[in-house]
Amino acid sequence: YAVLAALLVTRLNTPLPQAVTRAVRLLSDAAIPSMLILLGLELQRVRWTANWRVLALSSALRLLAGPVVGLGVGALLGIEGAAFQAGVISAAMPTAVATTVLATEYDVRPDYVTAAVFVSTVLSPFTLVPLVFFLGR
Repeated sequence: YAVLAALLVTRLNTPLPQAVTRAVRLLSDAAIPSMLILLGLELQRVRWTANWRVLALSSALRLLAGPVVGLGVGALLGIEGAAFQAGVISAAMPTAVATTVLATEYDVRPDYVTAAVFVSTVLSPFTLVPLVFFLGR
């Protein structure tokens, strides 16, 4: 229903009341800090000794195979310039914090997902910096 209401308001160019706009802005500004707090809470429950192989494979696929796939798809579609660079870099980014939120919400191994987010984020400078250098040439 929210999508239909948003489409209707957008199509009719109806301005929202200031109270609604302010409430939505406050909620949207709180989204990222809330996700980071949840990530921190989940990090304390991670068992670092379990499933190192799966965690390493997950991070390698995300940080190494992601850019390769991005390069291939971008070249296959004939994308060039800044759009190509943005697509490849997006494919090379670490696992998103939002995956921890979803894993926690649906109780799908939140400890593993949180560890994957943490490990891929810590390792990402080692893959992103050379990739940005390569794409900038």
